[in-house]
Parts: sequence; C-alpha cells; structure tokens
Amino acid sequence: MRREQLGLTKSELEARSGLVRRVLNGVEAGARDPDAATLLVLADALDVGVPYFFDDLGIASPTAPLERPSREQVAETQAMVEVFVQIPNEDHRRQLIALLKACVKSGHY
Repeated sequence: MRREQLGLTKSELEARSGLVRRVLNGVEAGARDPDAATLLVLADALDVGVPYFFDDLGIASPTAPLERPSREQVAETQAMVEVFVQIPNEDHRRQLIALLKACVKSGHY
C-alpha cells in the first residue's frame, strides 16, 4: 500500500489529503469506491499519478514516470467533477463530454 511505502500514518494522510478518516478507511479496506475527485486528491497526497490506482488492471505501472497535475489543476478538476455529477440529465452529461473532447481535439480551448 502506497501510504505504508511512504511511511505515512492514516492521520498524516488525512492531513495531507484533507479527506476524513472514514473515507480513507473505506478506500483502503476496499469497502468504498472513490470518485474521481477523491482519486485526484489521494494521488496528489501520495505523490503518484491517478493511473497508479489501476495498476492491477495493467493500465499503468507505479514505477512509470510521474506527470502530476499542479495543485491548481487538481482543484479545478475537483470543482468540475463536483458540478458535473450534479447534472441530472445523462444526455446533457454526454454532450458536455463530447464538447470538451471536440475542443481539445481541435485545439480551440
């Protein structure tokens, strides 16, 4: 477990991440699936990229070069996720994702 590799206690990870102990315990025990915002916060607190959490799926290696987003990018992403999950209409969410992808692909952002 990355927290233990870094020699961090749960209290130290709680302080680094700003997440409450209940959330951390649930994630570590596998009893809670973290949302995207929680993964971003944990990745930052543990000095890893988000793909680290999916290593067992063969998506990334924990030893792969780390390109971490800035704290500002993490905060912006967390804010976007918090707003996005409040959109009740699934079609609107899909359209928003398509719009963002089109903006990135075209370079007009």
